[in-house]
Amino acid sequence: MDTLNEEIQRVDKEAVAQSKSKTPKPSGQVFLFSGYMVDHPGKEQKSFPADKEEHICKAIREGLKKYDAGPDDRAYLAGLSAGSEIIFAEVCAGLGMTVKSYLPLPESAYIREFVAPGGDAWVERFYKVRNHPLVDENYQSERLGPPKEGDDLYERNNRWALYSSLVRGVDKVRLIALWDGKGGRPKDRDARLVKHMIELMRETGGTVEQINSAKYIHSFVDGTFEGLPDLSKPVIPVVAKSVKKKRDSISESRRKKM
Repeated sequence: MDTLNEEIQRVDKEAVAQSKSKTPKPSGQVFLFSGYMVDHPGKEQKSFPADKEEHICKAIREGLKKYDAGPDDRAYLAGLSAGSEIIFAEVCAGLGMTVKSYLPLPESAYIREFVAPGGDAWVERFYKVRNHPLVDENYQSERLGPPKEGDDLYERNNRWALYSSLVRGVDKVRLIALWDGKGGRPKDRDARLVKHMIELMRETGGTVEQINSAKYIHSFVDGTFEGLPDLSKPVIPVVAKSVKKKRDSISESRRKKM
């Protein structure tokens, strides 16, 4: 009994010492990101016009500035595709933040599928941001192995990125999403994965900060309607007035001939 009591006291003392020396959890924020690829010929749903890159980049910067993002914070994203994901990684690295990217395919296959369709300039930007000292890329095939039968490879990647971002607690995580806000299940894979990440975040209980992509599409389309008549105004009175004027002109012409 004496031996048991001594052992219990020793274990209790070690537990108290460990609890006192325990390193406190980092206090910085975590920013998770999901957003559309730049539009390209093979993309089913047009969500990111190439000429709107500057506006989207500005919106991402403003989203991070809203929370005073800086070097103590961390950034996570499920890819480095041509478009908003590369832009987000560039902006975060520029702010001194550590960036962790999770890729569903080996590098060469990923570039072929998600970067090269945007053009050579995006491939160069991929390599540049990947080689940045603050950016760390993780490949699903190397870290997790093959998915289970019936498991979507890309949705699995979303879950991997989201669960990894919870390292400081869900209350510290904010998902910034370039999203059009539409419901339903999009046919376009890119749009479907963005919506899937938002659904995952909401199920987890995290905060979603939306950058509404629809306004960039609308501003692009609006220019094609310039010069058309204002259909909000009544058309019939205008037509009737024109007919009356033409009829009066014919009557005047006949009167002069008589």
